[in-house]
Amino acid sequence: MNQEKIGKFIANCRKNKNFTQEQLAYKLGVTDKSVSKWERGKSLPDISLFEQLCKELGITLNELFAGEYILDDEMKMKTDRNLRISMHFNQFNKERILLFFGLFCLISMFVCTIVDFVLMNSLTWSMIVNGSIVFVYSCLSISLRAQRNKLFKTLLLINILIFPLLFLIEYVVNCNYLSSPINWFIPIAVPIVIIWSVFIWVLFLIKKYAKINIWNWFGILFLLSIFLNVGMNIILEPTVAEYRWLDVDNIINITASLLCAIGCFYIGIFKAKVQIHFKRR
Repeated sequence: MNQEKIGKFIANCRKNKNFTQEQLAYKLGVTDKSVSKWERGKSLPDISLFEQLCKELGITLNELFAGEYILDDEMKMKTDRNLRISMHFNQFNKERILLFFGLFCLISMFVCTIVDFVLMNSLTWSMIVNGSIVFVYSCLSISLRAQRNKLFKTLLLINILIFPLLFLIEYVVNCNYLSSPINWFIPIAVPIVIIWSVFIWVLFLIKKYAKINIWNWFGILFLLSIFLNVGMNIILEPTVAEYRWLDVDNIINITASLLCAIGCFYIGIFKAKVQIHFKRR
C-alpha cells in the first residue's frame, strides 16, 4: 500500500465532507495529530478504525487501500466483503490466541497450586506465581482486545495491577520465608513504582501529543532518566543499610545520560533545520 497516496486520498475525502482534522479525529476517537500523520503519509490508521473511517468519509475499504475512487460497484462490493472477512478473521485469531493462552494459564496455576500444597502443606510460592500469571494475562488481554488507545489502556492497567501484585509478594515472603518480616512495600515499592509510572507516562504523552522528532524524544528520555536515577536512589538511601547513591558508578551513569541527551537534542535540531531548508526550496 502506498501510504502517501492513501494519506492524500483521506485528506481529499475529509475536505469533500467539509470536516476539519479535529472533527474527523473526534468522530474516530483519536487525536488530530494522528489524522495529520495519516494525511501526510507518515502512518496508517489502526486496523480497528478502517471501517469507521470509511463510513465517515463515505468510501469503501477497497478505495481506502487503493487511495482513489473505484467506479465498478460490483468490484467494490466483492472487495469490501473480502476485506471485512480478513479483518474479522484477524480479530478471530486474537480471540483464539487469548483462549489458548488463558487455558495454558489456568492449567499452570492449577499445577503450581497442587505442587505447592503437596510440598509445603499450604499455599506459599504458588500465590506469587498465580498472581503474576493473572497480571500478564490481564495486560495481554486488554492489549489484544482494545479497539482504540491500546497502549494507553495497557499502561493504565499495568499501573493499577502492579500494586496488589507487589503487596502479595511482600505478604507471601514475610509470612513464609522470613523470621523477621521486612515491610518494603510502602516505603520502597510504592514510591519506586510511582516514579517509574511518571517517567513512562511523561514519555508516552510527549510521544503522542508533542510535535517533535524521534531524536528530540530520545533526548528527553535520557534527560528524564537522570531524574529517575536520582529519585530512585534518594528513596533507597534511607531504607537500605550502607547504601550510598552518590558514588562513582552513579555519577558516571548521570554524566553518560546527560551527554546522550545533549547528543540527541543536537541531532534532532539539526534534522529539523534540514527539513525546514528543503521545504523552503
